[in-house]
Amino acid sequence: MVPDFLYNRKEGTWACLPCDNGERPKSLRHARIHELTQRHQANVAEYAGRRVEVLLGDEEMLAPNALERMWIGSFNDGMTLDGMGDGGEEDIGFGDHLPEGVENWHAGQWELGEQMSASEQQAAAIGDRNRMWAAELAAEAHETDEDMEGLSDTDPTSGSCTLDVVTHLQRTTFSEIEQDLILWLLKINSAAQVPSVNQVKVVRDSMQRMGGVNSIHNIGTLGHTYYILDIGHIIADEFANPKVRQFLEFYPWDSGQGVTQTWEFAQWLTEADPTYLTPMVWVGIQDYFTSEPCLLKDGSMTPMHLNNQWGWVIEKNHDILFDTEELLLNFPEFDGAYRARGLPAPAAIWGDEELVRKWDHSLPNRWQTLADGHRVFACPIWLYCDDTSGNRSKKWNEHYSYLFALAGLPRDQWQRDFNVHFACTSNVAAPLEMLEGVVEQLEKIGLHGVWAYDCVLQEMVLFFVPVHGMLGDNPMQSEFASHIGLRGKFFCRCCWAKGHDVEDERPTDRDSGDEDGPRNEPLEVMTEHVKRFTQIGRQRERHETMATTGQIFQKIQDMAPQKDIRMLTTNTGAHAEHAMLRELEAMPHRPWNPVWRLRELDPHRDTPVEILHVILLGVVKYFWRDAIARTNDEQKTILKARLTCLDVRGLDPELTRVPGHTYVQYAGSLVGRDFRAIAQVAIFALYDMLPPEILEAWAALGTLVPMVWSPCIADLDKYLLMLSDAIKHFLACTASWTPRWFNKPKFHLLLHLPEHIRRLGPAILFATETFESYNAIIRAWSIHSNRQAPSRDIAQRAAHCHRICHLMSGGFYKVDTDLDVNPDTPPEWRTIGPGPASLVRQPNVLWTMSREGQGAPIPWVQSQSRHFHFPSQTRAPKVRLGSAVESISGPRILIGGYAIRQPQPPHALTISHVIEAFSILGSDRDGLGLADWVLVRDHILGPLVRPYQMPQLVPTSQYALICPTEMLCALNVQHNCAAHAFSLDLNQVVYQEREASRMRTKADRHLAPEDILLNTAKMRDQQWISTFSRSLAHVDMDILLAQACRDELERTCTNPH
Repeated sequence: MVPDFLYNRKEGTWACLPCDNGERPKSLRHARIHELTQRHQANVAEYAGRRVEVLLGDEEMLAPNALERMWIGSFNDGMTLDGMGDGGEEDIGFGDHLPEGVENWHAGQWELGEQMSASEQQAAAIGDRNRMWAAELAAEAHETDEDMEGLSDTDPTSGSCTLDVVTHLQRTTFSEIEQDLILWLLKINSAAQVPSVNQVKVVRDSMQRMGGVNSIHNIGTLGHTYYILDIGHIIADEFANPKVRQFLEFYPWDSGQGVTQTWEFAQWLTEADPTYLTPMVWVGIQDYFTSEPCLLKDGSMTPMHLNNQWGWVIEKNHDILFDTEELLLNFPEFDGAYRARGLPAPAAIWGDEELVRKWDHSLPNRWQTLADGHRVFACPIWLYCDDTSGNRSKKWNEHYSYLFALAGLPRDQWQRDFNVHFACTSNVAAPLEMLEGVVEQLEKIGLHGVWAYDCVLQEMVLFFVPVHGMLGDNPMQSEFASHIGLRGKFFCRCCWAKGHDVEDERPTDRDSGDEDGPRNEPLEVMTEHVKRFTQIGRQRERHETMATTGQIFQKIQDMAPQKDIRMLTTNTGAHAEHAMLRELEAMPHRPWNPVWRLRELDPHRDTPVEILHVILLGVVKYFWRDAIARTNDEQKTILKARLTCLDVRGLDPELTRVPGHTYVQYAGSLVGRDFRAIAQVAIFALYDMLPPEILEAWAALGTLVPMVWSPCIADLDKYLLMLSDAIKHFLACTASWTPRWFNKPKFHLLLHLPEHIRRLGPAILFATETFESYNAIIRAWSIHSNRQAPSRDIAQRAAHCHRICHLMSGGFYKVDTDLDVNPDTPPEWRTIGPGPASLVRQPNVLWTMSREGQGAPIPWVQSQSRHFHFPSQTRAPKVRLGSAVESISGPRILIGGYAIRQPQPPHALTISHVIEAFSILGSDRDGLGLADWVLVRDHILGPLVRPYQMPQLVPTSQYALICPTEMLCALNVQHNCAAHAFSLDLNQVVYQEREASRMRTKADRHLAPEDILLNTAKMRDQQWISTFSRSLAHVDMDILLAQACRDELERTCTNPH
């Protein structure tokens, strides 16, 4: 038999006959790597044909070629390396087996979680062969036999698997040098079966080929190259992942007024085109599709009635509500039985009731044809785009990236890193140019669907992917909507709100409302501008913007003057990508905004107000910088001390203290989480440093912010009315301060927030903090690449991370069965075995070390609760005191803090001071470290206190020993410093290097500490705290704005600078 490989025992080298590399002989350790290359596999296929000709008797092929003559003498003493020769000492070829490391996902203790086939059992028994290959690869990396001393002769281990997992977690990025260092550390400590970096690469690439996501090469309209992941494959993996699929929702819910998730709101429930919703429901053994006639059990047809004996008409103005149990026959079944029932054919539809419009839906529904008896689901997504730097240094290396998350997941699920998916990135392609590739994929998915294994239904399903909403910061959302942006005269992407004319415009990036450079404008002009700004204009329409954009392109093609083009853009707010316009002449077609190809999406309505950039990085940032600019050095010192001394218990679990020095000294460099804290506590430090009208605006902001961040809405109509009133009240207070703030468009965008919430859900549902945090992951991937192909390298890295997340979370993957035995055998869907799965089930060492130790038990008579009847029958009771109490909302309530509780049986909510919490020694909850009982003192609300506009808390004489299940959430209370003399002492110890130093700093010493206020500006738990918030008084905006403009002009005349 003619060999594929020739081995020279004397020289220790080999040659590959299919690849004809005898002139460049290589050492044995390179054979395995060479056998996996695509070039070798292609050459083997061609070489196999030559060998067939030899076996068929082609005499010319029997003569040895030059390569064979060179090695013929040595081959008689050698062996073949691929297992096809017959003269070797040992067959060490791969055969039909996977490389070592890939088998580690399956073999031995790392066996498959499901039933193993015969071929897989055979693969589990080839450990000796894999150990030899591992030794060869390690020798290539280190060149010496001493480096292999750490390998043992035991069965294959999980070295390759675990290193593959560790190096491809999203937030852990290792360079090759760092990986080699880890492996060296394992080897010198005599770890068994330590793979090399090259072996890990082989394992990684093999696993990726077996079931990983592909990165697709794209060339945009402007000629830029970028790579995009297979979005359909990613979502198909989510169907096969039990940790995701169990939470997915595909149908809208009619939950009445109590709503929380996006599928309960108008856009999904009533406004979306049914074409882009889940098109079928499965009842019994029949599947009923939308836009198809069906027969009910009462004999009626829906959604039509009989016009005459020849056909049907659609009842376009009559909605029929019925239960799925009333369905009798779907369209295919009814189409075969209508004659027996004496009815016209269900496909004989004339049109609507007035016979003015034909029935334009195909019968049967095209999804029923494509699905062929399987279920079909719509899987909508949130699509997000943002820019980030790919450098570690401050030098900006802009990368635009697209991410997405499944809109059918609950908020607490999709806002986890685990459920945010990477689509593409590029540092050369523009956002809309990359969006072309995204839209192209979504169009193909919408046309043909994607098959996926549903691990809940345990069957194959077909799905398509509509876009539920497009998220990003304001400039990005304006670009999605082909809008000129916030600096235009028509600055709003949602409506036709008008700002100043171009000739009157000037930069508005000052943080004090442009007070240092006001416009010289008459009272009537200012009043008209402010009134327009605080009202919602006419809604922008999708078709209008498309037509205007088409006019811009036409003018460019007609070589119209630039002045005419700028005038059209200015007077409409429409905008076409300038980069595209410059290249228009060289393009084969007009570079339309790809968003217009997404027919289910209206970018003017489905780009919701993003509260991170509009409120925290907008309004709160403006107000805080203005406050710092108004204070002198002495006031800044006092402000730092007040902020540092604020009580943050119950405010936010992640906020342990307020860094006053940072917030004041570096006010221009703060980020979103800093402004999140400032919005909740700033007024408690600024109460005597700002004029009353500014403090009123801060108080109004403290009322608005927690209402916007509310995740649960008990009564939608009432909530939207209260939110609209809070926004108007805030704008009124801001105008009373100075109307100059209304040169900043973000104040106007607040007016659109209620409508976006009505359509898409609570504002926190489409907040982008989770997407923003993904920028750090993309930056790390860029830093650890060679920067030569960033789009491809980052996409491949994201694909590897997705594969690890999918496998390690128990996701199913497809294993093709032996088609040579039975070509009709369907593929099997399996999960990883108990070995890899144990990596995520084992308790983490850090978690074990962070568990709090339990306090020593004390006698009941030594506790503060001793005056109450002991809730146990034990004669000599002992209790264990706790430091905190678990709450229904999640965060723990510290002893000494305040909380909202609901007495049993359900009564009105009560505010209580937590005095003591204890568990009875030996009880079940004591073993879990949880309290059995809590001692509290009830409080009632007092009057509103100015300038905070928050209620006072008054203690009562009512004490209670309650069950911890009554505790709903923690509260934050603050001292009423404005009502008492201010005292600042040098009594605060300064900590340096986590040690108490001799230095002291000023601290705020409270007088009358019992005078406390309920901080209603707390952003968490507003579903309960709002019960104790004040109602807002109605104001006449027209009168107030007119007066505010007159006052502003008077101030301008008095102090023109």
